[in-house]
Amino acid sequence: MSPSESEKISTAYKNEKKKLLGYISRRVPARMEAEDILQDVFYQLTAGFRDLDRIQNLTAWLYRVTDNRITDLFRRKRPLSISYSEAAGGGDDEPLTLEEILPSLGLAFVFLVIWGVMALWNWLIPVLFNGPVLTYWQTAGLFLLSKILLTGIASGGGHNKSYKKDWRRKYHDKYGSYCDDVKEETPAPEA
Repeated sequence: MSPSESEKISTAYKNEKKKLLGYISRRVPARMEAEDILQDVFYQLTAGFRDLDRIQNLTAWLYRVTDNRITDLFRRKRPLSISYSEAAGGGDDEPLTLEEILPSLGLAFVFLVIWGVMALWNWLIPVLFNGPVLTYWQTAGLFLLSKILLTGIASGGGHNKSYKKDWRRKYHDKYGSYCDDVKEETPAPEA
């Protein structure tokens, strides 16, 4: 590293250290983590670049790298589980909205339907037909297989919407002229 680059880094450190630390501290509550991020940013500046002249605006570059380091920190610290109060809006007593409830209700409904099919199967089939007792996942597979066999894989329950249009067209072609003749012969009701 040339002496001019070293001087540029030292000046940037003196001028931007407090501002960057304040910027980081507003986003990262732990003081030690904020200082670690600041150290990483200036380490990347000194070790990562051989030519500082390529950086047009050093202050903007420092803030961009700082944002990236903060993002990396939060990605590493992502919580594994969320408590009910956090999921419900941070502990305030607001009720859950329908958009928040429906996805979990949908999964619960599917689980309960599969569990119900399993309970009915295991209650009736082994006793009546001397059949096997099914586990939950076997029942889920059986349920999915029956859905595919009975309704098909197509969206909308497997119903072909063009079939209805074809039926109407064929019916109209076959009986349309007869219906028109009957309409002409029938007098209109008098009011």
